[in-house]
Parts: sequence; C-alpha cells; structure tokens
Amino acid sequence: AGRPPADPPPQVSPTPVTLDSLSMIPVEQTWQDSDGDSIPDQLETILGYNPQANDCVREIGCGDFPTLPRAKLRVNLLFIVDASGSMNEQLDTGSKWQSAIEALNQTFVQGFPNFVEAGILLYGHQGSASEQDKAVSCAGIELAQPLTAWRQIEVTDLLKNYQPTGWTPLAAALQKAGVILGAREGEANFVVIVSDGIETCGGDPIAEARALQTSGVQVTTNVVGLAVKPAEQQQLQAIAQAGGGQYFPARSSGELRQAVQLSAEAIRLWEEVNQCILQHLSDYGQCITVQYLQVLNYIKQWKLSQQQQLNNNKIAPEYIDMEKRIWDKYQQLNQDNWNKYYQDLQKLKLTE
Repeated sequence: AGRPPADPPPQVSPTPVTLDSLSMIPVEQTWQDSDGDSIPDQLETILGYNPQANDCVREIGCGDFPTLPRAKLRVNLLFIVDASGSMNEQLDTGSKWQSAIEALNQTFVQGFPNFVEAGILLYGHQGSASEQDKAVSCAGIELAQPLTAWRQIEVTDLLKNYQPTGWTPLAAALQKAGVILGAREGEANFVVIVSDGIETCGGDPIAEARALQTSGVQVTTNVVGLAVKPAEQQQLQAIAQAGGGQYFPARSSGELRQAVQLSAEAIRLWEEVNQCILQHLSDYGQCITVQYLQVLNYIKQWKLSQQQQLNNNKIAPEYIDMEKRIWDKYQQLNQDNWNKYYQDLQKLKLTE
C-alpha cells in the first residue's frame, strides 16, 4: 500500500453489438439501480452483468461487494442507539441499556481500520414515556459523539450519564443521521441501529432508510433487534432491507455483543476490499472503462435501431436522460478512481 496508483487505463474499444440481437429496454420514468452505478438493472442483465453487485471488484479478484462504484478509503460509521423507556427492561445479566453499552464498548475495543470515523446518536432519553411528554421525547435526538477517530471514543464513560426514559423516534433519528452524513458524500457511510422496538412517534423509518440508501450519500443501514416481538422484528427487518443492509437478531446480552460486532463487520471488509483494489487499481479502472463503454455503445446502437424502425428521430426523453446519467457517472468514476482515490491515500499517509 506504499505505492501511488498506476497510470490511468488505456481507452478500450467497446464490443460491437448486432442490431437484430438488441433486447427491448422498457421506457420507465425511474429505472431500478440496485448497485448505484447509474446503469439500470435490466440493462446490466441484458449485457451479462450482475445488477446486485460490483462486477469489476469481483473481476480483479477482490471478492463480492454490493455497492462500490468507486474505491473509497474514508469510512464513516454512525451508531443509532435506542434509549427509550423499554431499554430499562431486564435482559439477563442486567438491563437492555447496560447490555447495549457493553456491546458497543466491546466493538470499539476490538477496533476498526485506521481510516474509520465513528459516532453515536441517541434517541428516547429525553422526556418520559407519558403522553404529555411525547412531543419532547420524540424530538429528543442527540449526537452524543460526533464522528471522530474511533480510538478517541470511550463508550462506557460517554454514555454513563444517559438514562432511557421515553419514546422511539426511529424515522427522525435516521433523518438526523442523513444530515450528519450529508457532508460525507463520496465516502463510505454506514448506520447501525440498535433498538428493542419499533417507531412510536408516527414517522416512517422504512422510507427514511430507503431515502438514505438511494441518496447521493448512499448510506447503508444495518439493524440490531434486541429481544423484539415478531411484529416489531418485521419492521426492523424492513428498515435494514430498505437501507441496503442486514438485520441481526439478539435475544440475550451475549447475542447482542455478537450482533453489534457483526453489524459493524462491513467496515473491516471495506479495508480488505480497498487494499485489494489498490494493488490492482489499473485493472480496476480498465474494467470500469470496458463496462461503461459497452453499456453506452449498446444504448447508442439501440437508439439507432429504434430510429430505423420508427423512421424518424423521436426517441423517448427518458432514454436521453438515462444515457446522460450513465455518461456522467462514467466521467465521475474516472475522476474518483484516479484523482480522488490518490488524494485519499495521501491524506491517510498510504502513499510514499
């Protein structure tokens, strides 16, 4: 990891496309894009790519990773921790709240890669569980620990003066997380929710998690459900799915410690993936070039075939917009994978 990236990849000629073999691309206002590369899932499938993963990461031998449109070294991990009144309930060796603190502390003691910044966002610790205090409690969301180098965070000392008391504003907490991470676009952003219940403040946490995942910041949301009932688990699972993450159940303090560690494990995977990409950066850049030029060439040929069939130049504007989005993303990736990636390496002192 001590060497700078190689020279940018050479220009690659796209594979020719036969007009009579072109599959129809349906006109849609919004095409589904599961891996965040601006190429619609259906178009990736037509061309033999996996719409659920980054094909170039796999092709260069760096494993399977769902969304890695550019090689990102700077990673942010924000824990959203439930401090509502139900966290006072006993789990096994102590209260749910104390078990959550111990689980977070163990995860931080185990450590993260050097380039990770972590933070802790609390909700439910203000007001009370009474109806008259609902508004205060639902608005009571606090950034107990701003994003900072993880080694500087002592979880037990940080949370020892907080007590769980009130309601569960999950949706508002996710909105707050979006504001906090909004300045981190272009970096890898993760949220881990640790909760023993569902939304009780009238928000829609599933929609909020989906909005974070599909935004320019591309936040992945994992959820740890602590001793929840089946109906509650259903909502928490849906939040994780909408947020592009995973759901981790925990029924005891031991399972909670394991679940919190597993929910943060993606951070360590980022380190492995990015070190691998660094070693094969030229191949990675060339793979991206090939993929995007093949996609753009396919769209160009498809448009020509449609013009011939329609005997005019009227192509639905959705296709023009789609082509522009893909081209812009390709240009951005070229910039990101060379200039910005190298800047990351310099900031993290991973280059000579």
